[in-house]
Amino acid sequence: MGRSIEAGEENPRMLSFEQLSKADLISGEKIPGPGSFDAPEAPQARLPRPVLFAGVVLLCAAAGILQWFVVSTHRIPIGSDQAVVGLMAKHILEGKGHPVFYWGATYAGSLEPHYVAGVFAVLGVSAASYRIAMALLLWALMLGICFLARRVFGAMAGLAALALLAIAPFFFLYKGLTSDGAYDSVALLTLAIVALALWIDARRCLTSSPGAAFFALGILMGLAFWDMPHTAAVSAVVLGWLLVGRRAELRLEGAAAALGGAIVGAAPWWIWNLRHGWASLTASELGVVGLGRAARNLAGLLTASLACLEGGAVATPDPESLRETFPLSGLLAVCAVLVLIAPAVVRAFRGDRRCGLLLAVLGALFVTACFSRRLILSEPRYLFSYYVAATPLLGLGLASLLSGRGRWLGISAAAALLAVHLASDLLSRVSDRNADEEVTGSLAPLLGYLERAGLTRVYANYWTAYRLAFESNERIIATPLPLDEFVRYEPYLAQVNAAPNPAVVLLQPRNACFSDYLREAKLPFEHAQVGEFGVFSRLPARTLDLIRAAHGLPLPDRAYRVGWLAVPDVGSPAAGSARRVEVGIRNASPCLWPVSVHLSYHWEPLDPGLPAVYDGDRGFPPGPLAAHRSESLEVRLVAPAAPGRYRLRFDLVNEGIDWFSHRGGQTADLEVKVAPAR
Repeated sequence: MGRSIEAGEENPRMLSFEQLSKADLISGEKIPGPGSFDAPEAPQARLPRPVLFAGVVLLCAAAGILQWFVVSTHRIPIGSDQAVVGLMAKHILEGKGHPVFYWGATYAGSLEPHYVAGVFAVLGVSAASYRIAMALLLWALMLGICFLARRVFGAMAGLAALALLAIAPFFFLYKGLTSDGAYDSVALLTLAIVALALWIDARRCLTSSPGAAFFALGILMGLAFWDMPHTAAVSAVVLGWLLVGRRAELRLEGAAAALGGAIVGAAPWWIWNLRHGWASLTASELGVVGLGRAARNLAGLLTASLACLEGGAVATPDPESLRETFPLSGLLAVCAVLVLIAPAVVRAFRGDRRCGLLLAVLGALFVTACFSRRLILSEPRYLFSYYVAATPLLGLGLASLLSGRGRWLGISAAAALLAVHLASDLLSRVSDRNADEEVTGSLAPLLGYLERAGLTRVYANYWTAYRLAFESNERIIATPLPLDEFVRYEPYLAQVNAAPNPAVVLLQPRNACFSDYLREAKLPFEHAQVGEFGVFSRLPARTLDLIRAAHGLPLPDRAYRVGWLAVPDVGSPAAGSARRVEVGIRNASPCLWPVSVHLSYHWEPLDPGLPAVYDGDRGFPPGPLAAHRSESLEVRLVAPAAPGRYRLRFDLVNEGIDWFSHRGGQTADLEVKVAPAR
């Protein structure tokens, strides 16, 4: 039935499931259950090589046409997040240093910017070159998943997996062709980790010392951790799958080798954090939620997020605008996935280690995502590696159903899934809009005007600033203001602040509001409307000094209108005590409130002899608050040190500029009796 493999023997042709599971290993172990990296096909599923080759060629052609369609019709955005990667790559290429992390972050590694720098060296620095670089990564991912499915589950499964990615759901194309600096590389590293783990598991019988293979696996895990720390969960699952049930000395040697490799692979992360006080460990982007929120997130991941991943819903950063691609498309996509993945689940329960590994990786991805504080159910970016684990299993499911009694069920599920995929591509939103919250349209007219006018230093919003710098090849240096939006590259801010006459580029409603402020103050300025953009230049020195000092734009009087929706009853706090309270506010003005608008409070004495306490702690918004939108802010309320009667006044402050109450804004007042300290 089986045969022994002698030490030093050349690598034989891979054995069948039954032969491999019964083979005598040199270590005296047996692989628990069927699990060869090279899977022989069942006779019903065997494909002649010419048919397989033709199928791959046709599917690759279909994938190329679909990718050309979504790019040429502007369904794939080009935004400042991608421009930052392009600028990083340009600086690397020019010898201006090798950043360890994505600009302004301490958690996303710089593998992709270094790769893009190589592409720029060949093709030149441009948005088109960036597109090509991302397309190459996406093709590598797609063909790598096909190869993995074919080697592990057979040619039919590999071809089915390729079909599901060639006629891809829109989210696969959307995130794969933008990537934002890490998601493609994370998925490729996840693919490499899984493939190497399967190879080690199948071939451990050929060596008595697995240290080198585990060390290589550890390097991949370390690189993945540097690129995105969330991958640690997947790495732990893969390593556990390899080592559980093995001899103690093999577990020890393998774990030690993998740990050593991980330290080497993540060396940039370790070295940088040693020099910067382990700042990555306190990054807000890596924050976690509690069990209750995680449970609710998991429910949403299995419905809304899974639907987005498979094209049943249109991915969007705004959870409130989540919509199905067409009526019941989300339910159809989820049901089709469940049907096609069922055979893999059955095989895993029967002892197929390969199916068990891929299902465990899927589980690790979903659990990690549900504990993330930055999870957006309608745009599940942390689940992009889902395609690495799920697509081979879906391909296996279709191949199994076609080879058995469930042929029509498999055909129906696959057809439904491909129909949803294609519909999501055809019905996806066109990203050619220039608005304050999204700048994905052409900047050519604005770039042309700024260069003709000699305006080479510019304040703009985040979504405009880094695109201006990248698409002008840094002839124009643009930056957001720190208290208006996030600044990713401080040297740009310093250059614009130091310029004698920087311009201000704004979209509505900030355009009209800043113009109103200048007119109210009777200040001279020049204004040009270039498409959707308002360009302010020749601003007076006092205005520029205020902008530099406040790190934000001043607002007109009408911007200071506030509505108070939910003011808590604070009871009778003890003197000097502190507690956290939540206050609901509404932007009752026609202007956008920047993130420099914070919640605070004052204590005004009602009894004689008590001190007034102004300028309380701050409650910070999660982002800019649009006109007529509401938000609940949490603030730490500290009671005065002296007991007595006070008027507690909740107020808003535009930091560095003025209190809302000083500009006519209403306060939310409570009469509070502060009790003596206990």
